[in-house]
Amino acid sequence: MNTYYEILGISENASAEEIKKAFRELALKWHPDRNPTPGAKEKFIEIYTAYATLIDPDKKKEYDQYLRSYRSDYKGYEQYTKYKQYEQTIRKQARYYANIDFNTFIKEFFDTLLEGEKSIKLSFIDYLKIGHWSIIFIVGTILISTGVGLPLGLPTGFIGLAGLNAMLKGRKEFVGIKNIIKGIGYTILLWAIGISVTLVIIFSK
Repeated sequence: MNTYYEILGISENASAEEIKKAFRELALKWHPDRNPTPGAKEKFIEIYTAYATLIDPDKKKEYDQYLRSYRSDYKGYEQYTKYKQYEQTIRKQARYYANIDFNTFIKEFFDTLLEGEKSIKLSFIDYLKIGHWSIIFIVGTILISTGVGLPLGLPTGFIGLAGLNAMLKGRKEFVGIKNIIKGIGYTILLWAIGISVTLVIIFSK
C-alpha cells in the first residue's frame, strides 16, 4: 500500500506549503485533460485524495492514526472506519475534478477555497458562531504578535481557534474564506448594534 505521503512524494513531517507545492506539481502532470496516457485519471484521483486528506489537520491526524494501526498490524476498527468514510467522500470529489477540463478544475478548486462548497448552507446563527470564534482567534493572534500581550494572547488565540475548529469540524462541507469573512462582518455589525442600543439606553436616562 502506498501511503498518501508516498503518493505526493513528501515526508511525513512535510509542512502545509510542501504539501501544496507537491500537489500543484503532480496535478499539472497527471490531470487527464493534460495527460492522455492510460491510468492518468486514477493517478490524479489518488493525488487529489492524498492532498485533500493531508492538507486538513484533523483529517491528517485521523489518517496518521490509521497508518500507525496499519503498520503495527492492529487494524483498529474505529480508525479504519473514519478513514474509509472520509476517503470515499474525497474520491468522489476527485473523480468530478478528473472529469472536467484542467482550466475549469483550477477555477473551481480555488473558487471552493474562497466561496466554500456549492452545497453549503449556513444560517445567520452559523455565521455569528464562525464570526465570534474567528474574532477571538484574531485578537489572540494580534496580542501574541505584539509581544506585550503574550500572556493574554496565547490563551485567547487558543480558545478562539478551538471554538472555530469545533464549529467547523461537524460540517462535511468546506466553509470557504469568504463565508468566514462574512461571519466576522455580521458579528461586528451585531456587536455594534448592541453597543449602540446600550449606550442610547444609558444616556437617555
